[in-house]
Amino acid sequence: ADVIGLQEASNSNNQRADVAAAMNESGYTLVPEVSECADDCVDGAGILFRRSTVQLATPPTGGPSSGLVSFESLTGPEAYGSLRDRGFAWALLEHSATGKKFLAASIHLSSDQTAQGELSRQASARALTPWLRNLANSWGLTDMPIFIAGDLNSYPGRNPGGAQAIFAEAGFTDGYYSKREKNARYATSNFANGAGGWPERPIKFSGQPPRIDYIWGASARATRIPMKYEVVIRTTSDGDFNPSYQGSDHNLVVVKWKLPAG
Repeated sequence: ADVIGLQEASNSNNQRADVAAAMNESGYTLVPEVSECADDCVDGAGILFRRSTVQLATPPTGGPSSGLVSFESLTGPEAYGSLRDRGFAWALLEHSATGKKFLAASIHLSSDQTAQGELSRQASARALTPWLRNLANSWGLTDMPIFIAGDLNSYPGRNPGGAQAIFAEAGFTDGYYSKREKNARYATSNFANGAGGWPERPIKFSGQPPRIDYIWGASARATRIPMKYEVVIRTTSDGDFNPSYQGSDHNLVVVKWKLPAG
């Protein structure tokens, strides 16, 4: 992948530094450069980009090329109540071969399943898309593609009017609806089974699985048409999850997008 949305890699226990060091050896850089999040903000979001194909772009009007922003600063304190504020990462990136710029964001919304948790997720999603578009407009890059990757902790079966519905209403395309797919019938997270603990092997659903992890794309110039969607599954010869590839209770989601011409 040229760009990776990172979640739950906190500064508090060196997870972020460990990920940055490990991925640097593979040719990736972790941003943001600056954080506007308060000390008690959940700060685990980040963006990794492959240096051989993508680079940070300098905003035409100056200022930082990436950052970590408090959701509560956009929604107001009522949306989060007693829940911890969460930060989202953003970066202005450029495809090195073509010079095409795009804006990427990485988010992780609250897992709290109370009414307050749902309010925080919906308010955050509703505030994020205009914030990103206003940022692009402030640079004079009104047609620039915008991508959002992350864990919404929301899916239609449980949260029919949730964050995923709000992003769709805002004109963003869900990467799930791609021209091609691989492992699209597997959930993006591995939930507890009846015996307790995590399932030993991936569960394949007959229809669209419960998905809480998404990659969205939008552009003022053209509707984004994702080229390929994949839930990355690595198993042993007997079909169990291969622990060598399990760094999370979630499965990696990869979407291939084609940047617009011009």
